[in-house]
This record gives sequence, C-alpha cells and structure tokens, in this order.
Amino acid sequence: MNLRHASTVLALMGFLLTCSCSIDTVQQKQDYVENVELRLREVTVRIDELEYLHAESRESGMTDSPELAQTLDALTDKQQVAVKKLDEVRHAGVANWKGTRSSMDAALQDLERSCEAATFMLEEALLDMQESGMSRKHLLVSYPVVR
Repeated sequence: MNLRHASTVLALMGFLLTCSCSIDTVQQKQDYVENVELRLREVTVRIDELEYLHAESRESGMTDSPELAQTLDALTDKQQVAVKKLDEVRHAGVANWKGTRSSMDAALQDLERSCEAATFMLEEALLDMQESGMSRKHLLVSYPVVR
C-alpha cells in the first residue's frame, strides 16, 4: 500500500466515523424529542382535566378560587413556553441541538411542577367543599375521561 492509498483509506475511515457519530446524534435527538412530546401530551391531558374540573366546580357554585384560576392561566402560559422550546429543539441542527436541551428541560420541569401544584390546589378546594357538606359525586360522574 502506498502513502497516497493509505491517506485515502484514513480519510475514508474518518468520514465513516463522522457519519456514525452524526447518526447516533440524530437518533439521540429523535429519542429526546419523542420523550418530550410524550411528557407534554401527558401534562396537556392533565391541564385539560384540571380546567374541566375547575369550570364544573365553579358553575355548580362549589368552589370559586381566584388563586386557582390564576394558577391555571399561568399553567397554560408555561405550556405554551414549553411547546415553543420543543419547536426550538426540533429545528436546531444536529450539531447544536443539545444547547437548546437545557432550556427545554427547565421549561418542562417547571410546567410539570406547576401542574402538580394546580392539582393540589384543586384537590384542596374540592376537599373543602366536601367538608362543608356539599357532594362532589355529581361532578365526577359527569366528568369525561380523557385519554
């Protein structure tokens, strides 16, 4: 094997190694996006459930929590931020998508924590309602299952 042939083989091996790394990176990005999409769908379903239960409880006169209404509004805003961050990750290049990952993770964690807080607030409001002698049974019976 002459020197020219050896350098061509080395260049080809380097190219193949680069392709292999970028294929792994593309797969990592796709896996990450799919995971975030799943988590966002789960949170969206929960937000829809919370908004429905809150609206039903307000209409029936059982609970009227301005703080919960504000929390649900903030939750919707945080959801929109997370969706925008996911869009940034989707459109980021293969070489730099990990740079957008940390802001995506932070937005999603904030959304999930806020959703848990809103769930707790609604549960407290419904427990207060029960303690005051009102039944929430009709509220739960009329609630459509969203999955």
